[in-house]
Amino acid sequence: MAAGSIVIDLLMKTGSFETDTQRAEKRLQAMQKQVERTGKMIGTATAAGAVAAAAGLTLMINSQRQAIDEQAKLAQRLNTTYESLANLGRAGELAGVGMGQIEAASRQLDLNIGKAIQGTEAQTRAFDRLGLSAAKLAEMPLDKRIATINQALRDNIPLAERSAVAAEIWGRQNAAAMQALDPGTIAEAARQVEIFGLNLSDVDAAKVEMSNDAMSTFGLLTEGIAKQLTVELAPVLKAIGDEFLRSAEEAGGLGTVVQDTVRRAVNGLAFVVDAADGVRRMFQVAGRVGAVAVLSLERAVLGLADSIVSGPTAAVNDLIRVLNRLPGVSIQTVGLSNLGASIRSQIAVVEGAIREGITDIQDIALQPLAGDAPRRAPARNPRHHAGRPRR
Repeated sequence: MAAGSIVIDLLMKTGSFETDTQRAEKRLQAMQKQVERTGKMIGTATAAGAVAAAAGLTLMINSQRQAIDEQAKLAQRLNTTYESLANLGRAGELAGVGMGQIEAASRQLDLNIGKAIQGTEAQTRAFDRLGLSAAKLAEMPLDKRIATINQALRDNIPLAERSAVAAEIWGRQNAAAMQALDPGTIAEAARQVEIFGLNLSDVDAAKVEMSNDAMSTFGLLTEGIAKQLTVELAPVLKAIGDEFLRSAEEAGGLGTVVQDTVRRAVNGLAFVVDAADGVRRMFQVAGRVGAVAVLSLERAVLGLADSIVSGPTAAVNDLIRVLNRLPGVSIQTVGLSNLGASIRSQIAVVEGAIREGITDIQDIALQPLAGDAPRRAPARNPRHHAGRPRR
């Protein structure tokens, strides 16, 4: 093989190899861009999800912080623990007894226990029939206290007398509902509360209370800053208000300023509407002018045809009228042919169409512009302000 052929063959193969390499590089670059776009989309979605999760977590924490604080304070008022109150809350849900009724019955129970300890006859007799010591009951957590009393009612009081004795303990309005909180229901509620981690200790509840107190301190801080800023900025705000009043008064009143502004806006809008309406009319007039021009051309053609048809007839009739003046000559004039009459009729129709077209052009040109309507809209009468005249 000649050296030249070898070189040419090598160049062709090398060019083919370079073309394939370039294609591969382009595909690789396209794939890289697609991966980058996908990565950005995933990053954006992840960031949005993180923000949403953080917002939801913050909302949940704030809600629980408030709920824990309120329940801890209620436990303190009822002389019991947070865990005991959590057990009773779940037991009330299982038995269909509201927390408000449990709270009212517990207050009545504390009152009756105190009376029994002091030796009041009715309460002392009721706890004696239950076989319970009022002093020992007072030392128990509230859920244990309620479970113990309800168990004693079942064990020691006949069914016929049970409601009366329960009324001495819980109060007449709460007796029936509180008996639904039997020891089994309270025990099951305590088990569920423990499983789901709802049985916070008093120490945990106190931590939440302290955080709430700290947050309320922050609230006092922001409130104090706001009050101090208000006091310091009061003279500035007064000066700004006075300047607004002076400017409005010099402008003739705020109503006048607003009215003038609206009127300028309406005029600007009306100008745009007029421009659009003018363009529309221009096309309408152009169409009518074109039609009139065509009709005028048709009228000219018909007039030429009429002269061609009627011209010889008129000349013959003129000659006949001259001959008729000779003695003994009497010749009838020649009448207009049917073709001539038809041409005259067409001329009359075309002339009527031309007049109608000219009338349309005048109507289009003379009718009010579309922007005149908003300009003629009645404006509110501006108030007359006393003081300095408008500059």
